[in-house]
Amino acid sequence: MGPRIATAGMTAAVRQLALVTGSAGGLGRALCDELCDGGFTVLRLARRADHAQGVAIDLCDPVASAATLARCLAPFDLAALEQFVFVSNAATIEPLGPIEQSRVDALARSLHVNLVSPVALIATALQMLASSPARKVLVNVTSGSALSARAGVALYSAAKAGMEHFVRCLAADQAHAVWPFVVVNADPGAMDTAMQATLRGAEPHAFPDAAHFAARHARGELADPQAVAAAIVRLALSDTLISGTRRHVRDPL
Repeated sequence: MGPRIATAGMTAAVRQLALVTGSAGGLGRALCDELCDGGFTVLRLARRADHAQGVAIDLCDPVASAATLARCLAPFDLAALEQFVFVSNAATIEPLGPIEQSRVDALARSLHVNLVSPVALIATALQMLASSPARKVLVNVTSGSALSARAGVALYSAAKAGMEHFVRCLAADQAHAVWPFVVVNADPGAMDTAMQATLRGAEPHAFPDAAHFAARHARGELADPQAVAAAIVRLALSDTLISGTRRHVRDPL
């Protein structure tokens, strides 16, 4: 059975379409809420398709993930869209700890979820919307981990750094497209999410900074995902957005 998506009647009338990966909870769910409130039809890509517009997708399998996205976009009249927003948000922090202590299959799953599948999904969207004159925006949700080194999160940090540079290179490619995407990296800062809970609850041998993260949570320093989602959507819809840039949610538009 294929993914659950909007009916054919609905697709014919869609003018604003968005897709969000990692939509089951936290920032991803909040992003979907914000985009829906803004009038978008939102395809929610997650491991669990628990919404009427939910799409079950396993990012551990990049080839299958790309095929699923292609099937989801096929019913829509993409040439008639006025606006398309793709937020690449899904990520995993696992496995934590020195990489030599993890199984190779766990290392591969992490890189597939955080790097290979996002690139595959983005490539699929670029191909399918290449001839659409709509305003098209890709937002890669990045992290401060892309810029700094912490023990225990080498895979996650490397993938985030890789995605950031991929987006910069993609912006250079899209500068030569007839109907280009605007592509940006968006840093949400530290949020009160399940990933943060995993980090502050980790064993010190796996993540030596766990106590620091727990202290930040105790001091109330973590942002609310809904507020961060609102800032990211405002960024995506801004007319002043410059392709290839890195933006923090606190940066003025």
